[in-house]
Amino acid sequence: MSAWQNFQKRAQIFGVIFALLHNLLLIFLITEKSHKELGTYKNLIILVAISECFYAVLEVTVRPVIHSFGFTFALIVNVEDSFLEYGVLKVLLAMYCAFFGSFLVIFSVQFIYRYWAVSGNKHLKEFEGLRIFLWTLPSIFCGLIWWLVAYFPCAKRPSTDEYLRDSVMKEFNLSIEENLYAAPYFYEVNTDGTTDIYYPSFISIILTTVLVNISVITVFYFGIKCYSSLREQGALVSQNTQKLQNQLFYSLVIQTVIPLFLMHFPVAAMYCFTFLEIDVGSLSGIVTVTLAIFPAIDPLPTLIMVKSYRTAIQFYIYLFFKTITKMLQPSQDNSIAMTQTRAI
Repeated sequence: MSAWQNFQKRAQIFGVIFALLHNLLLIFLITEKSHKELGTYKNLIILVAISECFYAVLEVTVRPVIHSFGFTFALIVNVEDSFLEYGVLKVLLAMYCAFFGSFLVIFSVQFIYRYWAVSGNKHLKEFEGLRIFLWTLPSIFCGLIWWLVAYFPCAKRPSTDEYLRDSVMKEFNLSIEENLYAAPYFYEVNTDGTTDIYYPSFISIILTTVLVNISVITVFYFGIKCYSSLREQGALVSQNTQKLQNQLFYSLVIQTVIPLFLMHFPVAAMYCFTFLEIDVGSLSGIVTVTLAIFPAIDPLPTLIMVKSYRTAIQFYIYLFFKTITKMLQPSQDNSIAMTQTRAI
């Protein structure tokens, strides 16, 4: 294993540790320190935090690495180095892709809520009670589409094996037949040596791209409308309410930008390189790193920008250092006393 590949592996471990730490802390603060005016929106934030925890655990369990070569790129899983069986890893790799495809949908739902909350829309009641679970259906649907794409049209097949065999062996020293991958390879080599377009892979990638674009358009549309409503509120609401609305909106904006830059833009670049047949080689490992650290970074905007959570964290840090100081104080006093006794 090269130093670069070892760094990618460490990034995945770093990602899951801090993802669980940050997201579990966020869930605790939401349940204990949330402002009353947050309403049912806190359930949506908790949903994102739980999803990111599952994604992080999948990341370190499956440990996919991105490999770019010619007309395709692949998420490669080292089956030989895993404690799980091949069939289980195949399901989990598809589930990993499902979470990847569903995050933007969850954020788009949050933007819809934020706009309706700021504008006082009567449809906001649709998020109350058990009806909030209906808003998880779009993300579940998109996740299912991504799962099917990864499990079937982008799964291992002889043509992709033949195309990736030498490059995977050279880069990772892995046998393509004995390990697992998901790759959008758009060609099929026939028995007579001719090459045809592999339409299932081609159509599935177009479908997932459309789903991502719909989510991005939804985010931008309701994000702009929410921003406009915040500007128009002015003196119509109390200063505390306006501050809270601004904190929630801007933290959501940054929290949505993070997966765009760490997940979707890098993967979109891989698609572009694939169509242009640009082989970026080991640089594709950068995508492995960005995908791994995403769930660790994404909760930070909410933890830092929402005042009630930030104040609680500062208080807990103060208590921690105060406790440490008290624990060390007796030993220091004893040392001073012993020194004085010896001097006498």
